[in-house]
Amino acid sequence: MESMKNNRLPENEDLRRYFSENTENVKFEDLFNLKDIQRIQDDFSGATGVASIITRVDGTPITRPSNFCHLCIDIIRNTERGYANCCKSDAAIGAFRADGPVVQTCLSGGLWDAGAGIAIGGRHIANWLIGQVRDETQTEAKMLEYAREIRADEQAFLTAFNQVPSMSREKFEMIAKALYTLANQLSTIAFQNVQMHGFIAERKMAEEALREANEHLELKVEERTQEIVALNEELTAQNEEITAVNEELTAQNEEITAMNEELATLNQSLEGINDVLETRVAERTADLTATHEELSAQFDELVQAQKDLFASEEMLSNVFQASYDGIAVVRQEDGLFYSVNQSYCCMTGHEKDELIGKTVEDINLWVDPGQRRKLIGLLQEHGVARFEIKIRRKDKTERTWDGSWQRIEINGVWSIVSIATDITDRKLIEAENVANIQRMNRLERLSSLGTLAAGVAHEINQPLQALKVTADGMCYWLEQGKCLDQEQAKSDCNRISRSAERISSIVKRLRDFVNRSRSADMEAVNLNEVEKSVLDLLEHRIKSHSISLREELSQEQPIVWGNSTRLEEIYINFLVNAIQALDSVDQADKEIVITTDCKNDKVVLEISNNGPFIPQEVIAKIFDPFFSTKSTNGENMGLGLSIIQSIVSEHGGHISAVNHDKGVSFRIEFPKHRSEGEKP
Repeated sequence: MESMKNNRLPENEDLRRYFSENTENVKFEDLFNLKDIQRIQDDFSGATGVASIITRVDGTPITRPSNFCHLCIDIIRNTERGYANCCKSDAAIGAFRADGPVVQTCLSGGLWDAGAGIAIGGRHIANWLIGQVRDETQTEAKMLEYAREIRADEQAFLTAFNQVPSMSREKFEMIAKALYTLANQLSTIAFQNVQMHGFIAERKMAEEALREANEHLELKVEERTQEIVALNEELTAQNEEITAVNEELTAQNEEITAMNEELATLNQSLEGINDVLETRVAERTADLTATHEELSAQFDELVQAQKDLFASEEMLSNVFQASYDGIAVVRQEDGLFYSVNQSYCCMTGHEKDELIGKTVEDINLWVDPGQRRKLIGLLQEHGVARFEIKIRRKDKTERTWDGSWQRIEINGVWSIVSIATDITDRKLIEAENVANIQRMNRLERLSSLGTLAAGVAHEINQPLQALKVTADGMCYWLEQGKCLDQEQAKSDCNRISRSAERISSIVKRLRDFVNRSRSADMEAVNLNEVEKSVLDLLEHRIKSHSISLREELSQEQPIVWGNSTRLEEIYINFLVNAIQALDSVDQADKEIVITTDCKNDKVVLEISNNGPFIPQEVIAKIFDPFFSTKSTNGENMGLGLSIIQSIVSEHGGHISAVNHDKGVSFRIEFPKHRSEGEKP
């Protein structure tokens, strides 16, 4: 804001002090006629077609809204959460900037907004905000999602959104620049107003000093006039009585006495001036002491900030070293290693000092160098890449990695951040599972043990998927350059550990089946908590498929006696099936509803979706093993619902599928667990 940069305080010390003391509490309405400002705001909105309002720095309004749309003023701002978000957005968009207006989407409704700060003497006093227009970036789906968030009527919200004026981003930015120019002009006028107040104050002080000087001079003139009259009378007396020398001497003595009194008065005046000087010195000393204390406090804050920075860097280093995935930073040109974590050393078989300062060619890492050339090409084109590679360990054995790479610039040199997981064993398991499926198909599924073995292959895929989702989530945040705090990293590692325990428990169940024994790992389980655990894994996947999730959970705790791992498999199978079913239809309002309820001695779990109906002839055999309406491949063996039915049976429950007017529902009834330690 060039005009504000050139604003300077007057050189006169008294006026500068007046300006500094009086701008601290100056308000916008002290400097402008609000009726005139309101008229300017209304005319601006009418001419440009945008909404407009002037607020204080914290977002509270100063002027009445101009040209506000029905969506913002009657719907969003009439909700508690919406109004709070609007004030927060107004304060953020009106942030004082010297290089141009703030143009961004509203933090409340998501419409395009812009703002410019109004300042006086470098102090931010008000915001001029415009906006409430839309372009192609605002969609009805996003609007409905926000309507639900602030608990507004969705239909009224959508109708009002469609009434919001549409405007191109370029035109809106031109209007924002015009607003910025007007705000600068208002800042200049405000500064000039304060200057004028200062000049008037200075003149008043000068006039008061002149008045006091005139009064003092008149008093002195009157005194001197009286003295002259007295002297004339004295001279007349001397002419009349030349011999009256004693009277003349007496008069002279009286004059000397008066002079002595005047000198005494002058001494008293000097003492008063000295007292004023001592007071001013004391005040200045107090000001300097306060300034010193403020600087000391700022220095302490700087020292603390440096300590916090060191702690943050140490935490990031600990997360880097504790990561389950192998992480390395190398130079793009030749693969020179800058940094590696312990997992990367374990995955390559090299010690850290055998890698740092060496290139990938020095340690003969890539089995196929062409894969690295492909990686460099993808990174130069897209900045990120992900695919499987073959690497060679120090002991010459070859392993398969699932890697993610991102191209970054470090001190002017292009480098690559590599995050990889060794999936060799997993691929061997997958290959073995495929072989088992093929062998099982050839044996025409004749033995129950063969059936269970195929089920194990399907069940193991669920915890493996959970393992991969958690690992991928950690990789994603690291790729984004964001630091995982220690608690989050610990939580993710615990989730990975639980998934591994699930795989172990599945294998144990297979062994128990062979030995005709049954696991007794049962406990009191809250279905609401099971749902929360599963959504931690799948909620992002659901949203990524543009599916909304609605939860209608029982206020009474839905406690059942069961195995939490097996119950999680029910949720996972149903939610994955629902995602696949909704992906098969072309509709805008895709939704999954999870309901829990307690009815008498039953706990009811119902998972519904508004996808395609299930034919009646299919419902009759939908829970049969190896039955599927989908194409048969390595990932779909038709065992998902059969496994769910077996889990429900293990828990003494009943499962059913039914079509309704909005889609399909799967309903499970479990016996309710009444008290701690008591099995239903």
